[in-house]
Amino acid sequence: MNMIKDIFAYTGIGVKREYWNSYDDMNQKILEIMEKSQFKG
Repeated sequence: MNMIKDIFAYTGIGVKREYWNSYDDMNQKILEIMEKSQFKG
């Protein structure tokens, strides 16, 4: 992933930091929802 980020930086294509973190953020949200649903039953 770091190599991909380096390529984008080298080419001057700007990618916002939150875009790189979007999959991690989405996975975290899914885990939170799954944990909450276990308690509802």
